[in-house]
Amino acid sequence: MVTKSGEISGFVKPGFEAVQEAFAANFERRKELRAACCVYCRGKKVVDLWGGIRNKDTGEPWEEDTIVIVASATKRALSPSEKDSSQGASEPFFRDVFKFERVAHKPL
Repeated sequence: MVTKSGEISGFVKPGFEAVQEAFAANFERRKELRAACCVYCRGKKVVDLWGGIRNKDTGEPWEEDTIVIVASATKRALSPSEKDSSQGASEPFFRDVFKFERVAHKPL
């Protein structure tokens, strides 16, 4: 998939297409420079996406094996209180994520 901001690579298993749509929207609407997303469901990889640039100075693309440091990235996203209040979440990203969780996911 190619967006205005570059190419998105990887795969999405059937039933998880909304994740790819939300991932692409981060580049299109939120001007994301680089990102990766990998999701496992019941022990199986169902989403593995990456895209953008890993070095904005050289324009090198983000690749499947690009290494990144992640610290405290899931605390807020996985917080039960955030999920409980998702109907009134002020951040569009969280509204999209919780909408996907409630509507788009089809159990394997």
